[in-house]
Amino acid sequence: TKPASRPPVISGTTTRVRVANLPAPKLSAASSRLRWTCRSAAVAADSDAIAEAARAEGVKVTFLPFVVKAVVAALKKHPKLNATMDEERSELVLHRRYDIGVASATEGGLIVPVLRGADGRSVVDLAREIERLSAAAREHKLKLEELQGGTFTVTSTGTKGGVLATPILHHPQVAILGVHAITRKPAVVDEAIVIR
Repeated sequence: TKPASRPPVISGTTTRVRVANLPAPKLSAASSRLRWTCRSAAVAADSDAIAEAARAEGVKVTFLPFVVKAVVAALKKHPKLNATMDEERSELVLHRRYDIGVASATEGGLIVPVLRGADGRSVVDLAREIERLSAAAREHKLKLEELQGGTFTVTSTGTKGGVLATPILHHPQVAILGVHAITRKPAVVDEAIVIR
C-alpha cells in the first residue's frame, strides 16, 4: 500500500499573522456578525420523505444530518475552512477528509464526538451515526478516537431555542458553525405574506 499523502499545507500564512495580531474585541465582533437566516422549506419537504423511510429502519432523522450535508458541500468549495492550525510549525493544514465534530450536551458539559467520513454518508446514515455518538456521549461510552481528529465542528442551540449564541472554536480547528432554533416566520411569497 502507498503511504498516505500529507494534506496541503500553507506555511506562514498571512491569515495566521493577521489573526494572531488582531485585538480580542475585534475577533469577537467579527465572529458575532456572521449570522444568517435561511429558509428551510425545501429541506423540510425532503426531510419528511427521508424521515418516513428512516423510521422503517428505526432511525430518527432531524435537521442536523441535512446541516452536516450542507456543511460538507460548503467545505468542498471553501477548503481553508476544513483545516486545522499547526501551532508549532505555524502552518494551516488543509484536510482532504471531512470528519465533522458534532457537539453534544452532556451532564458533564459539552463534548464533541467526530462523525468520520461525513462526505461519503447518506442523510439516514448520518442521522444514525449522530444518534449513536450522542447516546455514547451521554452515557460516557465514547472512545478516545471518537473525540479526536475533527476537521470542522457543528454545534446546535436549537433545542434550547437560542438565536444569538456565538460558538467557540474547537481548537485546533479554524471554523465552526452554530445552528440556532428552526422557527416559523412570515415571508413574502408571490406578493403575499405567508408563514413558513
